[in-house]
Amino acid sequence: MKHITSDRRNRREHANQNGKNQKTTQKIRHLVHVALLNAELAVHWTLRDEGLSRVTELRGQFDPASEPNTEAD
Repeated sequence: MKHITSDRRNRREHANQNGKNQKTTQKIRHLVHVALLNAELAVHWTLRDEGLSRVTELRGQFDPASEPNTEAD
């Protein structure tokens, strides 16, 4: 009987540890999500202040029209 009781206790303690880890992971995910939202808002406000409404309107180095031709082309 003593062995069975210790197995139950071990399973319960293990489950508690998993719960703690899950809470930590959820908190980290939440903080990452908040950070991404803050970054997105910062970009939005910057574009708005510069008179641009969307990132897709910006022409940059990744725009197909501005890619240089290579020998493979």
